[in-house]
Amino acid sequence: MNNTARNDLKDVLDFLDEAIPFSALTEQQQLNLARKLEIEYFPERAKQRIPIDECIYLIRTGAFEIVDDNNRLVDRLGEGECFGVSTLLHDNPDQLRVYAIEDSLVYRLPKSEFLSLLEEEKSLRLFFEKLVNYRAHQFFTLDTGRQSDIQHTQPVSSLIQNKLVYCSVQSSIREAAEIMRENKVSCLLLVEKKCLQGIVTDRDFRNRVVADALDVDRPITDIATMNTTTIVHDAPILEAQMLMSNIGIHHLPVIQDQQPIGVITATDIVRAHSVSLVHFVDRIFREKSAVRVAQLQSQVPSLFDYWIQADVSAEEIGESFAVIGDAFVRKAIELAKETHGEPPMRFAWLAFGSQARKEQSFASDQDNGLILEREPDEAEAAFFAAFSDTVCQLLDQFGYMLCPGDIMARNASWRKTRVGWQQVFGDWIDTPNPEALLNASIFFDMRIVYGDSTWLDEIKQVLLVQLEKADLFFMQMTRNALRAKPPLGFFRSFIVNESGEHEHELDIKHHGLALINDLARIIALAEGNLSASTSDRLLSASDQYLQKPLRESLYEAWLLLGELKIENQSRQIKSKRPRSNYINPDELSPLRRAHLKNAFKAIARAQKALAQHYLRAANV
Repeated sequence: MNNTARNDLKDVLDFLDEAIPFSALTEQQQLNLARKLEIEYFPERAKQRIPIDECIYLIRTGAFEIVDDNNRLVDRLGEGECFGVSTLLHDNPDQLRVYAIEDSLVYRLPKSEFLSLLEEEKSLRLFFEKLVNYRAHQFFTLDTGRQSDIQHTQPVSSLIQNKLVYCSVQSSIREAAEIMRENKVSCLLLVEKKCLQGIVTDRDFRNRVVADALDVDRPITDIATMNTTTIVHDAPILEAQMLMSNIGIHHLPVIQDQQPIGVITATDIVRAHSVSLVHFVDRIFREKSAVRVAQLQSQVPSLFDYWIQADVSAEEIGESFAVIGDAFVRKAIELAKETHGEPPMRFAWLAFGSQARKEQSFASDQDNGLILEREPDEAEAAFFAAFSDTVCQLLDQFGYMLCPGDIMARNASWRKTRVGWQQVFGDWIDTPNPEALLNASIFFDMRIVYGDSTWLDEIKQVLLVQLEKADLFFMQMTRNALRAKPPLGFFRSFIVNESGEHEHELDIKHHGLALINDLARIIALAEGNLSASTSDRLLSASDQYLQKPLRESLYEAWLLLGELKIENQSRQIKSKRPRSNYINPDELSPLRRAHLKNAFKAIARAQKALAQHYLRAANV
């Protein structure tokens, strides 16, 4: 790379290196892009529209608002974000407009250069396509009093994008094509006396006209699909999605009072429900105040609902929640730095428990700590006490409750150097008393969320040596793990609460998932695997402690219990009930109950196998 050129453009290159998605480009690609950018200034002027026809804009400083044709706020953009993409890619079908709401500097990239870049880098095209969809369906709004107004239960009529476009059954292929071109639509209804007769799509033109060199003066009925599938206007969006998926169609006419009122497409449905996790996280980092960040937490249930409806696995949902949780932690640290100033030394923020395992869900509390670069003096210790308290209080404000047991970085006991953490873990291993075992069940699930990840690797290397000769520790860990049993009775019926708030219910987390987590943790630590992930622990284990068929059954049980947990939380959210991990097994289908019983049986067999290894035929 030409060092002179890079030095001349250093400020621009540094900016690109932090701006999603340009940060993913190679250094040479970033340099090529920097050479093509032009800078422009937009003063704050009430309702002076920014021209977005021939270029895209990358915001260097300032802020802009995107509004729709009804002047409703679609998005608010700040440093590092782009606008003008929808116009260049799709001719701005939603008629979005952009206004400067602060004095702003932007980098401008001409249309031809932008499209060439997308052609060169397919990943960037995919990113910007998702960005267009994200803004088009207005899934998120900065009006905090308003929830996302497109849900799977809303009527399909809410997705209709264009006025009814149609032709007569007597029209020719040429006439139909001209109507579609003039109206910029991908399909055309055939209507006679206000009644739907058929539909023709751009795919029909490709496959039945162009490919067969068909005479375009022939009647449109030669290529149209007659007696097409339809859906009534007040049917839920989910029904349309399932219908289109099952039949394999991409256009679905909507009928009201036996007359067509429009068409919805597969793209409309994707646009309505495709939510970008990347952009949600990016929004967390862009907000300037704790209040605004906290307000974003109210959008998470919409994300959660989309994942459920899209049949995303419990494990993937856990990963997504971890991404969001980590982002809230990093933002809290950033805000704490604004309050207290830069820390006097380097540090790493540790997540323990469910966040470390990437199994967080709603109503999760905090379990965290700090690794300090070195032993602090009195002033430095006071700084980190105040700093950590601020971070924990912010996380509480963001929806992650303060830990009732005070296992948080604001507790001086959980702010240590690498040597300090090695010592405390070593003490727990050497002296596995009840308190040590309780701590081990939390702290051995650990992950760095912010800071140098190699610090944790150093701690783990020391632990591996200590764990090689820790038979007493593993024996006591196993004994502790076996104190709780899966809720199956003598005749394999479920053991449920007999009274109280959760009468006839069982706790699927503490009497199911937690038992598997405990078993997986013991096996992994005994085999020298210090991964925090339960699935990694089970899938990478050997036959030394559990045979492969039993490990696979335990893993399947873990997946099933995770699914039941998120399905239960989804129902609680929709019915506006308090979120909990309690389920009533009688409300499950017979097949689901049978699977749940098998899951609990697998846990019981795994407990017995581990007991036979460590407790030598203990009475379990």
